[in-house]
Amino acid sequence: MVAGQCQAAKGRSVLDLCAGCGVVGFDFHFYSEGIDKMDFVEVQQEYEGHFYKNLALVNPRQTRFEWHLLNYQKLLAPAWESKYDLVLCNPPYFEPDQGRLSPSGLKNRSRFYIDSDFTSLVEVFIHVVKTGGEAFFLMRPLSEHKKNLSRTLVDVVRGRAQIDVVTEIRGTQVVRLKM
Repeated sequence: MVAGQCQAAKGRSVLDLCAGCGVVGFDFHFYSEGIDKMDFVEVQQEYEGHFYKNLALVNPRQTRFEWHLLNYQKLLAPAWESKYDLVLCNPPYFEPDQGRLSPSGLKNRSRFYIDSDFTSLVEVFIHVVKTGGEAFFLMRPLSEHKKNLSRTLVDVVRGRAQIDVVTEIRGTQVVRLKM
């Protein structure tokens, strides 16, 4: 995904969802201009210190950055509705039954939908993105696990957004939802 493809970000609000230490959002900010506010939502507190260390390295220009420690399902609350012009997301790829869990809870939450699921993630995109805005996220085909996330995505969206596969990176699709 190239920052230039995301016209919705200019002069607007951006959300980095499943942000980890914020690398995706900070990198996007580096290559973009005119972003007023960037929020970062992450469920794992272990990333918070790393986020603030990375924030200290960023040239914030006129952008306000804010860290939110919460499960993304909380974004389905009315206060978050239609709040963002652009959402960027590198979510977990797998359900807990699709592979061996690590002894590390941090790794598990990064790789597996432990606290939520793919359907809820898509509902959050639709809820928080303004009309005319976009959400870009990574989606791994899980055919080896007998899952069809593309079909699930179409079923959840039900015509509420336009779905495009922008590109593929090492077998993982970059998907755009246009509201």
